[in-house]
Amino acid sequence: MSGAGDGSRPGDAFNKGGWNTCRVVLQARGWCLLRTRSNDAEEWQRPDKEGHGLSATYGHVPGRFYVFSTNAYPFEPLRTYQPFSVYALLEHGGDFSAAAKMLTAEGYGEGIAKSQDARTSRAETREEPPRERPQPVPLWGFENPPPLLWIVAGFLPQGFITLLTADGGVGKSFLAIYLAIMVCLGCPFLGLGTLRGRVLYVDYDLDEDEQKLRVWRVLAGLNMTPDDPGLVGQFYYYRPRHSLSSEAGHDEVVSIIREHEISLVILDSLTIGLGADATSQQDVTRIMQRFKDWGTVFAIDHISGLAARGNQSKARPFGSVFKRNIARATFTLARADVGGCLLTADKNNFGPQSFHGAEEARQDRAYGRRKGGSRRSRLHSRWHDRLTRRTAQTTRKRPFTIHDPYRHRES
Repeated sequence: MSGAGDGSRPGDAFNKGGWNTCRVVLQARGWCLLRTRSNDAEEWQRPDKEGHGLSATYGHVPGRFYVFSTNAYPFEPLRTYQPFSVYALLEHGGDFSAAAKMLTAEGYGEGIAKSQDARTSRAETREEPPRERPQPVPLWGFENPPPLLWIVAGFLPQGFITLLTADGGVGKSFLAIYLAIMVCLGCPFLGLGTLRGRVLYVDYDLDEDEQKLRVWRVLAGLNMTPDDPGLVGQFYYYRPRHSLSSEAGHDEVVSIIREHEISLVILDSLTIGLGADATSQQDVTRIMQRFKDWGTVFAIDHISGLAARGNQSKARPFGSVFKRNIARATFTLARADVGGCLLTADKNNFGPQSFHGAEEARQDRAYGRRKGGSRRSRLHSRWHDRLTRRTAQTTRKRPFTIHDPYRHRES
């Protein structure tokens, strides 16, 4: 039986090879392709926009049309769309069933997959043509590249791996769930602005029932329930059937990410899910390089037993040093002597090495948070002030806590 994401459905096949059609559809609707960069990323301007300002990009987030304009109906701002979604919204008014039927009639789906297999088989019988000579890219005379995007301002860069390391029982998973909820709602995380998007929690550590209980606890601490409308269609859970070292384990997660247009993947945890030698540079490098297909990854990991008995705030991830080297940011979570926890920046290639209150305020303004804001933003700001204290790698480190109303009720 054909499965989701394997190319047998017309939408899946169109996502793989239908962008040229989307380009024609966009231009017919008044969109203007401003330029195509050397990495094939395209910059688009919405209809009726004056000047040369950008409204969206394609390929900057691999395989996605990323819209950041607030006046690009039917697209929503700060969201990514696969080619099939672009086609369905523009050509069929958001009727995905009608779009799928039209694409089926045009040969997308199992039919096109079979024809592609036939062409591949014929190509394999022919002698491979000589490869083009590699050419370097000139680092002069180019236009300004697009700015780096953040899922969490200064903390979680879009399209890269961020590591959170800690000893067992400190609260890594609870902090990751809190992060996921804030991204789903578009609310500040520890005082830092967030880019609202869908989150997938990939769990190699526990099971569905335990994670639901943890999500329930964090939501209760925020005076929320799992029925909150802000979470509907935003927060997903998956427990893989295969390890990260296998092609099947990688591909099954990629298919979910693409089908549900996931913005952030939380991996719990890296070492447990590896299915390989965590101390091997070759194994760790091979597996972590695959995460490029996952987009933005927030990976939870453990520290070594020796580090756990020392200064945990300066501990490194267990195993190969290439875990830290490949990640663009690594943070350490440790218990504070005065209670609560400290979140310390061990490495942050694109952002600040420390978090200060004034800097957080600037980041919030950079993400368009006006004074007052929406009712939800004001409520979550008050809950955030009650439940957390800003973490800082400063002379005076202050701990934060996440309130769990059920923690002390257990026998």
